[in-house]
Amino acid sequence: MVSITFIEPSGTARVVDAEIGSSLKDVALHKEVDGIVGLCGGYANCGTCHIYVAEQDIARLPAPEEAEEMMLEGLFADRQAGSRLACQIIAGPELDGLAVTVAPAQM
Repeated sequence: MVSITFIEPSGTARVVDAEIGSSLKDVALHKEVDGIVGLCGGYANCGTCHIYVAEQDIARLPAPEEAEEMMLEGLFADRQAGSRLACQIIAGPELDGLAVTVAPAQM
């Protein structure tokens, strides 16, 4: 397990345990993190699990693939340098202690 902090749209920080190998979207839905919808089931084609990763933590993640990049272009909340889809980020030891902010609008 690794510890991930989700900062919900209300500003509430939720620290949750994430099973290694789980997507952050699945973790957020399982732990009922406010603001994550995850309509497409993790296929990077809906954008309803948009999160912001702090600039200093971007390097901890693998680069987004083309499908994720394309989906990030048309989201409801503004795209930022650290915009990612939680369905495309897999919990691993390198992410222990990661904090992400849930985008204020998913749909």
